[in-house]
Amino acid sequence: FPSHDTASPAQTLIQFYWDGAALTWFSENQTDERQPTGDILHHQATGGAISSFGGAAPTTVGTASNAVANFGVTYTDSPSSTWNIRLSNSAATAGSSAEFYDNAARHCAVGLGFYEELKFAIPLTTANSRFFCGLYGSNAAMGNANPSTLTDIVGIGSDSADANVFIMHNDNAGTATRIDTGINIDKASALSSNNQRGRDFILQIWNDYGSNDVHFRLKSLRTQTTYQTTVNANLPSVNTGLTYRLWINNGTDASAVQMAWSEILIERNS
Repeated sequence: FPSHDTASPAQTLIQFYWDGAALTWFSENQTDERQPTGDILHHQATGGAISSFGGAAPTTVGTASNAVANFGVTYTDSPSSTWNIRLSNSAATAGSSAEFYDNAARHCAVGLGFYEELKFAIPLTTANSRFFCGLYGSNAAMGNANPSTLTDIVGIGSDSADANVFIMHNDNAGTATRIDTGINIDKASALSSNNQRGRDFILQIWNDYGSNDVHFRLKSLRTQTTYQTTVNANLPSVNTGLTYRLWINNGTDASAVQMAWSEILIERNS
């Protein structure tokens, strides 16, 4: 949205809001004008590669592949089939993961202001699988554990015993606070022939500079179900750098699991 000061033609402010889902977030959830003033990290799957701005392409755990958008499917059957995606397939041995993360840089912190958006899908799960997507205060691979046991996390996920998706957030000690979104992950069910990539989500997490409030908005695209909440305790400190994470692990099941994404976006708003 351009803004032009006609009283002072030499001073012109132009702001570009170039991300469609971010515009939805802006229109539905902000009472103040959204003003990105810092770094931008953006990864977009193109169907045959990854287009990256502001950082190196994500590190992959598992076997990576690409898929091109298929507009011949019915969107409500499989939203992510209409995306260009980057997919990782884990090994078919117990304790194996499929994961995307930054192995070098961190991009934001609670209290410094940020906006994160992840457009992702979980095509293949097992009965005891567990996943986490959001922000993590580490540049190492997650490994083989329930995400609620991790420290310095802000995101969503499920432990092996969970049927639903949970908001999960934790500081640098203890276990994570878990909030049930009521959105069922349906992780043990096989996908139908017209739903090659189900469990499709857009996750948005944001924080204002100088605030300890962290806002979550999760939308299940197949069910058109949205969950939104704000938390302000048991969070990583302002001195803990965070970076994006998309992770799934098969737990005790000796079968492959998959994680896929179309877009990863982080704006540092300070």
